Amino acid sequence: MTKNRSPLRGSTRPSPSSLKPKEEVENDGVRIPLFEALVEVLRILLAGTRPADRVLHDFFRDQSQLGGRDRAWVTEHFYALLRHWESITALAPPTAPRRLVLASLQRVNGLSTRELQGLCRGDEERDWLAALAAQRLPDTPSVRAHLPEWVVSAVQEVLPEGEWQALGWALQKSAPLDLRVNLLKAERPAVLAALTAAGIAAEATPLSPWGVRVQGRPLLNRLPLFTEGWVEIQDEGSQLLAALVAPRRRDMVVDFCAGSGGKALHLAALMHNQGRLYAFDVAARRLEQLKPRLKRSGVSNLMPVVIARETDDR
Repeated sequence: MTKNRSPLRGSTRPSPSSLKPKEEVENDGVRIPLFEALVEVLRILLAGTRPADRVLHDFFRDQSQLGGRDRAWVTEHFYALLRHWESITALAPPTAPRRLVLASLQRVNGLSTRELQGLCRGDEERDWLAALAAQRLPDTPSVRAHLPEWVVSAVQEVLPEGEWQALGWALQKSAPLDLRVNLLKAERPAVLAALTAAGIAAEATPLSPWGVRVQGRPLLNRLPLFTEGWVEIQDEGSQLLAALVAPRRRDMVVDFCAGSGGKALHLAALMHNQGRLYAFDVAARRLEQLKPRLKRSGVSNLMPVVIARETDDR
């Protein structure tokens, strides 16, 4: 990586126009309703304290008119902007969601000024967008590595510059879509065969013996292998944590900060539904999300428990 190269150039992400039929695309690039939806999601995030995934979930719940492809477009571009936050906020004020989105679409997704002009409100915003193309990013460690300054300060103490910059660049890539096979109901070869029959390309994960890596972002939640509990969506790294715990059949295991219970469900399967397993969390709403997953999974030795704090007297 050279110092003169913009860290936001060279994206291989598909342009928004490729995600919609040609006749539905406005302004030669982005449909206005999708642009406004993306701006609104970012505005809500900046105005509150909820995590990004919760903001997105609640937004889609309230915007039922958005179809699956529209939601995929908003999701992809929302997280792309957040991953490049240090660079985008060097180009636009962090309190101006419209300009942040315009800057991200131009620098991250490679849309031209001409493709974005129709999204601008008034001459002032159009002039700002026209000048943005020539604006250079500051040559700071935080911008070069796409990492917050507090992260850079911490990693500089333990890693050589080349390694922590490589870490920052690696974090810009979209995570692969990984599934975990539920050993209580299926084995990996059967899952791979079912995905192939459904026309979905997939392969075994390189490290996890329970993992399946799916190509692209197909809709999985209506497939029988998902609704019948053969698989759960879980990244390979999380799957490997269960291997490190290595629970035995009659152990008592506590999953602190269990959230929606993905790791707890995996531990339960490794324990063959024996022993005792508790999923603790202070957020009742997150544990509520475990209930449908628990029903699908066939797990019977897992008990979700809402606690008041880490030192809860129970």
